[in-house]
Amino acid sequence: MNILFLCKEYPPHVVGGVGIYMEEMTREIAKLGHRVFVMTTGKDGEVHEENREGVTIIRICTARKEAKEYFRKKVERTAERFEYSHLVAQRLKDIVKKHSIEIIESTDARAEGFWYYLWNRHIPLVIKLHTSETLVFKLNHEPVTLDIKLLKKLEEFWLLQADTIIGVTQAIAGMSMKYYSINNKPVRVIPNPVDVDLFVPRDEECNPLNVLYVGRLEFRKGVHILLRAIPQILRRIPEASFTLIGADCGMKDYLLKGIKKAGCERNVQFIVHICRSDLVEYYEKCGLVGVPALWENFPYVCLDAMSCGKSVVASNAGGIPELLEDGVYGMLVSPGSANELAQEVVNLLSDEKLRLNLGNKAREKMVDRFSPRVIAEKTLSLYEEVRRKA
Repeated sequence: MNILFLCKEYPPHVVGGVGIYMEEMTREIAKLGHRVFVMTTGKDGEVHEENREGVTIIRICTARKEAKEYFRKKVERTAERFEYSHLVAQRLKDIVKKHSIEIIESTDARAEGFWYYLWNRHIPLVIKLHTSETLVFKLNHEPVTLDIKLLKKLEEFWLLQADTIIGVTQAIAGMSMKYYSINNKPVRVIPNPVDVDLFVPRDEECNPLNVLYVGRLEFRKGVHILLRAIPQILRRIPEASFTLIGADCGMKDYLLKGIKKAGCERNVQFIVHICRSDLVEYYEKCGLVGVPALWENFPYVCLDAMSCGKSVVASNAGGIPELLEDGVYGMLVSPGSANELAQEVVNLLSDEKLRLNLGNKAREKMVDRFSPRVIAEKTLSLYEEVRRKA
């Protein structure tokens, strides 16, 4: 099969889980003998193709077109999405013909194939729900501007073009169908894979009292809930330490002030960015991983930690309980509850046997059910089904 993926976040331009998913999925599908192409962004003025691990990566110029400044200020995000989609369409028609593309997969965010599918409907389209941009804005309680309203309409139109929609979890499928009012579309649930050969348990010495957080410093991720839990944990385990890895999305100053006020600066370390492959070392050296999200679709931090054989304390929110069964592969707490989060962290830090047991079971689950080969085969089976119906 000749398969094309549309993904502006493809490495090295990785923003979050979408880029991670695309890299792992395209690589695995190529290993299975299929021809795989990715259309993604390049630097301004850069248009070229490269081949990496059997995947042909087509990078297109992202130079911004001129537009009236007033228009830009009002609808900056929507204008950028239209422009990038137009650039995609200019190349996509030739690529589809040249490489005999049989199916296209894209994400719910950015509507990258909007212009192409506005005029071309002959290539089956699969859209995977990773959590759209405007849904993220809603979950982060951002003001609903004209720009965001238009962007939501664009995303809704994009989803309506899909022959089939894949939800990473039941939670995101249900939320997206309701948010966009598109209940007439067929939806299948196929989770994201984790690189079980990269994220593996290691015998390196760890700090059993270190709690690791990996994710952007933003409201939806619940990092402020962890901030409120830290003083409670330290009152019971003064030797505990906390490592927070992730880009600042406007919350770091607030977090720093809170940590200083609580007098626990020495126990908390912030790291802005770590290469994904280097994260393994941080997972290995921690005692457990905290995921205090108010809502998450299918966080890679859970996948990575579980694959490394680490126990996880996470919020019972979004798609997390579909991944992490309470008391079996980790511990679930009520979203937004710093008290519950602190209690479960203390319980696990105090019980090495329980931590190891949860981590070992989590590792087994990742290998059996979430390895790239397992997820790629499920996805390819769906592609074949979509092609037959097209």
